[in-house]
Amino acid sequence: MRAIAIVLARSSSKRIKNKNIIDFFNKPMLAYPIEAALNSKLFEKVFISSDSMEYVHIAKNYGASFLNLRPKALADDRATTLEVMEIGRAHVWTPVTA
Repeated sequence: MRAIAIVLARSSSKRIKNKNIIDFFNKPMLAYPIEAALNSKLFEKVFISSDSMEYVHIAKNYGASFLNLRPKALADDRATTLEVMEIGRAHVWTPVTA
C-alpha cells in the first residue's frame, strides 16, 4: 500500500456546532480535504476518522473510505492528532511477512 490520508472530523465542536458538515459553497466543509487528497493522486486511499456516522456517510459520498467509529476517548478536544492518527494507522497498516 502506498501512502494514505486520514481526514479527522469529530462532531463535538465547541465554538461552531457541526462545523465539519456546514455547507460552504454548496458542499459540506468535510468534502474539501477529502477531494483535495483524492485529486492530489498522492494517496492510495483517503479515510475518514470520526465519532459520527452522519459525518461518515457524508465523507463516503465524497469518496472517503471508513474503518470504524473513533472511540469516545479520542473524540473530545483533549485528544491529540497523533493519538487519532495512531489508531487509524493501526487499523489500516498490515505488516508484510516474507
